[in-house]
Amino acid sequence: MVRRLATEWEADESFDRYARLVCGSLGVPVSIVSIVEPTRQVFPGALGLPEPHQTLRETPLSHSFCQYVVADGCALVVRDAREDERLRDNLAIRDLDVIAYAGYPLTDGDGTVIGSLAAIHSTPHEWTEAELATLRDLAAACSTELAQRDLAASLTDMVEHLERSNGRLMAFAGQVSHDLRSPLAGMASSLEMLDDMSGLDGSGENQVRFLLERAQRSTTRMATLVASVFEFARVGGRLHLKPVDVATVVAAAWEDVHPGPGARLDVVGVLDDVVADDVQLHLVLQNLLGNAVKYAPGSPIELSTRIDTATNSDVDGDGDTWTLCVVDHGPGIAADERVRVLDSFVRLDTSVPGAGLGLATCRQAVEAHGGEIVMEATPGGGTTVRLTLPLVDQLTPERSPS
Repeated sequence: MVRRLATEWEADESFDRYARLVCGSLGVPVSIVSIVEPTRQVFPGALGLPEPHQTLRETPLSHSFCQYVVADGCALVVRDAREDERLRDNLAIRDLDVIAYAGYPLTDGDGTVIGSLAAIHSTPHEWTEAELATLRDLAAACSTELAQRDLAASLTDMVEHLERSNGRLMAFAGQVSHDLRSPLAGMASSLEMLDDMSGLDGSGENQVRFLLERAQRSTTRMATLVASVFEFARVGGRLHLKPVDVATVVAAAWEDVHPGPGARLDVVGVLDDVVADDVQLHLVLQNLLGNAVKYAPGSPIELSTRIDTATNSDVDGDGDTWTLCVVDHGPGIAADERVRVLDSFVRLDTSVPGAGLGLATCRQAVEAHGGEIVMEATPGGGTTVRLTLPLVDQLTPERSPS
C-alpha cells in the first residue's frame, strides 16, 4: 500500500469527525486521531487539545501515549497516567493535561498499526466496557477509511504509471513503425523494379546486382531493428539474481560481438564477480563492447572492474558497490550528448547501423538492478562507460524491476 510522507498528514475534516464522535459518544473533553512517526505524532483529526497543539496538529514523541499503542499493536487503557510506571514521566501529562487515556489501534491497508484513536480525560477515569466498545468500533471504522485512502492512492499511482507506460509504448511503437518503414520501402521498390525488368544485358545484370544489394541492406537493417526491440523488451522481465563469473560473461559477450581480426579487448586486472542477472549482464556487455567496436574501430578496448566498500560501517555491506568500466579510444561523445545518448532511439551517428536502443537497453537493465550507468570522456580521447551495481553479499529472491 502507499505510504504517505510525513509532510502529507494534515488536518482533515473526515478525521476531525471521528474525534467529534468520540467526544460526543464518550463524553470526553479531548479526542485525537494520531499517526505515529519516527520522531513525532501528527493529528489529522483532533478536538479539545490545548493550544498551540490543536492548531499545530503535532507533538514530539515525548508527549505521546499513542506510540505505545503502535509499539504494542494493541489498545492502551489507563485510569491515571501518573500512576503508570511507563507513562508517569511522559510530558503529555504536564503539557497536554492527559491523565486518563484510552487508545485503540489504527491500521492502514496492509493491516499495519500506524496510530491510535484516543479518548482523553484531564482527571482520573474508570473506563466502562460500553465506552471501550464504542471507541473500538470507531477505531475500526477509522481504520477502514485509512485503508480506503491507501487503496485510492495506490490506484491513482497505478493509473499514472499505466498512463506513462502507455505514452512510452505509443512513442515506442511510432518510432519502430517509422524505422521499419524506410527499409521496407527500399526492399519493396527494389523487388518491384526487379519484377519489371526484362531482357537482361550486361547493364541489366549490374542493375540487378545493385537492387539485390539494396534489398539485402534493407533486410539487415530490419533484422537489426527487430533484434534491438526484442532486447529492449527482454530486460523488462523479472531479475534472476545469482553469483556471476564475470570473466566468463565478458568472454562470451566479446565473442558474440564478432569483433573481427583487428579488434582487441584488454582486460585490466582481475575481474571481480558479482551477484546479478547473468543474462541481462551479458546483454549489457554485448551492447557496450559492440558499440566500442563500431564507433572506435581499430582502437584497443579496455575493460576492468572494482569493488568499492562503503565508508559507513554501521551496517555490514550497506552501500558497497561493484563497478565495471569499458574504455575506448575512439572519437568520443560530446559532453552535452552523453546523457541523451542513453535514451531510446537516440543515434548520434546515423551512418552506423542500429536502432538507437542498445544503450537504452543497457540503462534499463542496470537500473533494474538498482544501479546506474554513466558515460565519461576518456583522457586523451574516446569514451568511458561506467556502470555501478549495488553489491549483494547473499542471494535475494527473484524480483521485478522497480
